[in-house]
Amino acid sequence: MPLLIVAYIISFIDRTNIGMAKATMSVDIGLSATAFGLGAGLFFLTYAVLEIPSNLFLTRIGARRWIARIMITWGILSCGMAFVTGPTSFYVMRLLLGAAEAGLYPGIIYYLTLWFGREERAKATGLFPAGGLSGQYYRRAAGRIVIKP
Repeated sequence: MPLLIVAYIISFIDRTNIGMAKATMSVDIGLSATAFGLGAGLFFLTYAVLEIPSNLFLTRIGARRWIARIMITWGILSCGMAFVTGPTSFYVMRLLLGAAEAGLYPGIIYYLTLWFGREERAKATGLFPAGGLSGQYYRRAAGRIVIKP
């Protein structure tokens, strides 16, 4: 369970840290405020649309393999953000990141329902997102380390 919480914290940081990068990224790749906002929001378009299909694949393939695939794909795509050169590549990468991360949260919740018995399930499914909330703190700390004014 601690590894799942850490994965969720990293996922949270990855989803929201784009706001910390706005100041320097917008200047570096020439994004207007509108273009940046659109790109940041496109992530959630594919994220929301693909959550249910991702869980359908998870039930067919198996939770461990599918969650590992999600984390590997999203890690590779996160590295790919370093190669963004303009608005179009920014939009494409944000859409792909949303697609890659889409099934993590619902997949882990589903996995927890299989892993824990009825008596322990409520506690486990409550602790998981509560632990992930600490991502708010870590996001700011990571942002300060990576982006030095």
